[in-house]
Amino acid sequence: MLIKLTTGKISITTSSGEYITASGPMLIFLAKDQTIHITMEETHEQLNYN
Repeated sequence: MLIKLTTGKISITTSSGEYITASGPMLIFLAKDQTIHITMEETHEQLNYN
């Protein structure tokens, strides 16, 4: 899975126990066939989903 974060902050917890925190701009690559939990933090910029 590919996540493109252009602005803002994101926290991801994967089913394999990984905890990832990133600030945009960022590309995040995750393995297939797993459950993820995503938390978005408030930002004063507009979030763009492509």
